[in-house]
Amino acid sequence: MLNKNKVIWSVLVIIIVIVVAGIVTAIKNKPSDTIKIGAILSLTGNGSAYGQPAQRGMTLAIHDINSKGGINGKKLEAVYEDSQFDPKIALSAYQSLSARGIRFTVTNGSGVSLAVRKPVVNDHNFQFETAAVTPVFSDGQPNTCRLTLTAPVSGVSLGNFVSQNLKAKTFAALTLNDDYGKAMTDSVSQTVSGQGVVVKGADSFDKNATDFRTQITKLAALNPDVLLVVPAAGQAQAIFKQLKELGWKGAIVSDSWTIINDNLKDLSLVDGAYFVNYDWNGNVSQNDSESAKTFKSEYSTRFGGNAPVIAATTYDSVELLAKAITAVGTNDPVVVGQWLTNNVKDYHGVTGSVTLNQDCEASRAAVIQQVKGGSFVEVK
Repeated sequence: MLNKNKVIWSVLVIIIVIVVAGIVTAIKNKPSDTIKIGAILSLTGNGSAYGQPAQRGMTLAIHDINSKGGINGKKLEAVYEDSQFDPKIALSAYQSLSARGIRFTVTNGSGVSLAVRKPVVNDHNFQFETAAVTPVFSDGQPNTCRLTLTAPVSGVSLGNFVSQNLKAKTFAALTLNDDYGKAMTDSVSQTVSGQGVVVKGADSFDKNATDFRTQITKLAALNPDVLLVVPAAGQAQAIFKQLKELGWKGAIVSDSWTIINDNLKDLSLVDGAYFVNYDWNGNVSQNDSESAKTFKSEYSTRFGGNAPVIAATTYDSVELLAKAITAVGTNDPVVVGQWLTNNVKDYHGVTGSVTLNQDCEASRAAVIQQVKGGSFVEVK
């Protein structure tokens, strides 16, 4: 009798185990009611002035998409990782997202984008880059997309301005020693030298540097007519303050990531400086499309201040990604990328008209602006 009871209990235990395992498997295999996209953004550190507005733009896009029914009836959800503006940390963040089955990722920053791009391609996943300027990101792959104003475009525009408008005879550069800084130095230097301007020197610094006096003194001794200055966002206030303290007299040129930057508190430090920018104004204007007006108003209401261009490019990136997933009816990143390259022609986003080429990259227009009395004035 005892042995019979043991058999019965053993059978019951086996049945219970099988039932529980079945339930767990069913739960695991149950289709998710959300679509998750990763976001590897520089939320802290010297690149936080890029990552935080990108996160805000993403938040607005996801809210708008979900308020219209989501993607094929599923809610869109973001999973954020902080890159700290560091390629190694960004790669670890990507690996963490990938391990959780998240195949779509939004990134910001040249070094970060390059660290993530190769594994994205190898894993047949998808990346939408919202800020990187480096030409190295271009790889001919439809699943690594970008909506940014790149160094080959902005550098040529800035270089032409230095040569043709400022009539410079000599030029020097002081930039970040990463892919972002190098791309800007190379693009502007090649453009001006091609027009007879003498490139007298170039120096660089680490993203964590706080004292730039040695580099400034070295370049000042060369007495260039124009100096290109491109630091990380968190370094802008310090580097321009030190330039002023050391009595820099020459013209200064830069880019929008440096000048239109929450970390640059004192715009008097850059009064008179010229910079290359997107054809974008964070203020609501009468020339804006209705979608741009709505976006700028929502950004201002929810977060305060004007919408930086990275918030807008991130918004458009997420909107396009959602449209692609909706259109193809699948979460296959390669299929989504192919749809984007074949179908996004003159898309009216909040940043203006967007057309993606076969490399899944958009061509963005550049304008030159000058800092005047705390305002940014376009130079015609």
